[in-house]
Amino acid sequence: MDKKILAIIGAGEGALPIITKAKEMGITTVAYGRNDSLAKDLVDIFVEENNFDIHFIAESCQKLHAVGVMPSSELSTEVAALVAHEAGLLGNEVEHGFGGKNKYFMRTKVAQLSSVKQPDFQLYNEGLSPTFPVVVKAVDACGKRGVSIAYNHEDLENAVKEAKENSSDGSALVEEYLKGGQEYSIARVSTK
Repeated sequence: MDKKILAIIGAGEGALPIITKAKEMGITTVAYGRNDSLAKDLVDIFVEENNFDIHFIAESCQKLHAVGVMPSSELSTEVAALVAHEAGLLGNEVEHGFGGKNKYFMRTKVAQLSSVKQPDFQLYNEGLSPTFPVVVKAVDACGKRGVSIAYNHEDLENAVKEAKENSSDGSALVEEYLKGGQEYSIARVSTK
């Protein structure tokens, strides 16, 4: 049986744990990214390409006989889902692949789970008068862009402006600040 090939959209820091786990599992990796990408020399195959050229990446994956594709960050979630769909590969389905990038969407989904606690949250709207401090986030930016803490109304105004500038649809998410709380990030690779 031929060695399985996993395509990774992006070759930055987020690709490192994916590459490591794939190597442990005996899976060949191909990553698409810029020439100065951090993981460029760690993958088995590196293709210098615009991470958003869906057609090129889908064709390349087919030529390489990749069996699956995954994003390396929130930014490449949509592209990975579209490539998987176009190339007929294992990956996020298009109708579900975009939710992981939208923090408000994810908060509303997690709110339906009684076993997971999370801070109070809402989309920013004029006239909002929260209990300070609050965390303000760009709804769909990644890499902590557009994220800040507001301690008063002046801070809130500046934080919302920054969040909106970093959000693709101009939305800002306002969340309860949890002092001393722990932050967790979860990444998952699974097969059907």
